[in-house]
Amino acid sequence: MAESAGRFAGRVVLVTGGARGIGEATVRRFAAEGASVVLVDINEEGAAAVAASETAASRRVDVCIADIGTEAGWAIVASHLRSVHGRVDAVVNNATGPEVGPVLSISEAGWQKTFDTNVTAVWRSAKAMVPLMASGSAMVNLSSNAAIRATPGLSAYGAAKAAVISLTRSLAVELAPSGIRANSITPGVILSPMIKQTVDQVGRERFEQGLGTRCGATEELAAVVAFLASDDASYVNGENITVDGGWFAAASASSLSFTT
Repeated sequence: MAESAGRFAGRVVLVTGGARGIGEATVRRFAAEGASVVLVDINEEGAAAVAASETAASRRVDVCIADIGTEAGWAIVASHLRSVHGRVDAVVNNATGPEVGPVLSISEAGWQKTFDTNVTAVWRSAKAMVPLMASGSAMVNLSSNAAIRATPGLSAYGAAKAAVISLTRSLAVELAPSGIRANSITPGVILSPMIKQTVDQVGRERFEQGLGTRCGATEELAAVVAFLASDDASYVNGENITVDGGWFAAASASSLSFTT
């Protein structure tokens, strides 16, 4: 997907979990296209490093340290936006934090924290951010392939990310009269730092052979996020876009058998 320099010039974009991985690539993509980006994260050092490197490149990124898994965290974000920018034109809910373990072994606290960080955060985001959004604004929520494919050890995370897709569709319907769009993305295997560790343990060639396609780059995912947040996607609303290089399509096809 070709970049369109200045596509977000004059616009304010919020990205949660922007200190590393997909979030970092997304922050850099929006900044490169002219946006004033608000990077939200609990990782102060990582967030500061991203903002500093973008500022050095004459791009606009400011940091808001907040825990988006809490109501108080979103109050901090809203206060920051009001005082620094006065509005927000696009909101990207990317931050995540799964509780790992079999579904019957996860603690209730771990289950609840996973939902708070992944799906309740999107709900809180809408409540806090929509009052600062005008017609033509957009929300993009990150789901996961674990939402549509059972993934051992990620039952709570998968359930929460499936809820993100459903919540996004509800938001799209309810916010449409205000001219605000909401879409979600289901990534395939994207080489964020966390996923890269797993891939490196297995071996890149072996892993991708089993996957049936190559792993994706964080920048490729960020390009789709930027598209959905832009006016280029003005007629896209309430959709969940799968960005996985054909992984799910190939897996679905391989499970079918045909007889004559």
